[in-house]
Amino acid sequence: MPANVEGIAATVTEKGDVNLVRNGTIVRDLGVVNSTTRMTSLVVRVQDPYGLNSGKSPLKFGSFVEVAFDGNRLKQVFKLPQELVNDNLVWIVNKDSELEPRNVNVVRQSGAFFYVENGLQDDDQVVLTLPDYPSRGMAVVNAKADDAAAESVE
Repeated sequence: MPANVEGIAATVTEKGDVNLVRNGTIVRDLGVVNSTTRMTSLVVRVQDPYGLNSGKSPLKFGSFVEVAFDGNRLKQVFKLPQELVNDNLVWIVNKDSELEPRNVNVVRQSGAFFYVENGLQDDDQVVLTLPDYPSRGMAVVNAKADDAAAESVE
């Protein structure tokens, strides 16, 4: 999300039997981040929301809406199942086939997934199943590589 959202154009959509779409402007950020969803609350101003002067269908007070606006594009963001991220830490298998912890920054949560940035590269092998007490440098045997080697020997 941009650092200063005030004045950014936004599209407000109320979904129902008929979707109502209205244009608005972000007035302010309430400065609160939901600890569960990592979403922030914004105030969006819509001219004549009840359609009193425009004849447009009213946006009902208290209804749930979707708000879309242009933001910053993040680079090198990875979608990981939540169970793979513990205290902003993800384990990978390094080039020496050893466990290595990587610090990541969770930028968003959506359902059972975290979107993380910093600390991971495209070619990193994220560990899906950790031993009970993982430690840096612990040797890792890749089950798929072992199976492929066994098949090629036979």
